Amino acid sequence: MIKIPGLYSRVGKEARDLLYKDFARQPPIHFHFGLLDCNCGLHFRIRQVPGFGTDFRATAPYNCKGELQFLHDYVGITSGIGLKANIDSLGGFEPFVSFSGLVGTDLVSLGTDLRFDLFTRAFSSIDAGIRVNTPILIASLTVDDSLDSISGSCYRAVIPVTRTSVAAELKYLFSKGDTWLTLGAQHALFPWTFIKSRINTKGEAAAMIQLGLWKFLFTIVGEVRVGGDYKWTPKVGFSVKLKK
Repeated sequence: MIKIPGLYSRVGKEARDLLYKDFARQPPIHFHFGLLDCNCGLHFRIRQVPGFGTDFRATAPYNCKGELQFLHDYVGITSGIGLKANIDSLGGFEPFVSFSGLVGTDLVSLGTDLRFDLFTRAFSSIDAGIRVNTPILIASLTVDDSLDSISGSCYRAVIPVTRTSVAAELKYLFSKGDTWLTLGAQHALFPWTFIKSRINTKGEAAAMIQLGLWKFLFTIVGEVRVGGDYKWTPKVGFSVKLKK
């Protein structure tokens, strides 16, 4: 049995990555030029001492964060500090500190993720979750959005050699009494060509194709909404990622 459970970000990661990663989703604050919304990001990780690591990520113009990570038998801990753009004001950034912990094994683990706003001197985020990893599927149950929502997700690798996988997420929002289900699938057509799609009970459908050339990943995304009581404009996105 593998002892190290990983970090809290691992809870629900497989399903979350399949359903949302690389779909060119914009953060709450982003650059806007006419019909074009965009942002840019940077992420790097340094691991020089066994069990310890440093992680830094920034998304302009929304936020940036640096954290220290510690992995040991049955536990994973992170502690960090960062800046986040103030959505409610015309400008400025608010500093915050964060802490997360995950205990357990690779089979079953549970943990929490906390963020404390230094400007308001209050917790701006309180999340918790549990992860179960079996040979058949990976499942998780999380309480997110500062305890305002609860989500259950599952992920199954169907054909690992072609990265063919399926995932599902059921989410309930307490403040609005809203529930929706999201389903998704992915498949590698070739070693350098990757496709994903998802659909939810709100009538939203999205698909993406990703092409890897040398160290670059080029992604094209399309999203539409079927039905609803209001006009919704189809969206097209494009992203370029450079990996080491």
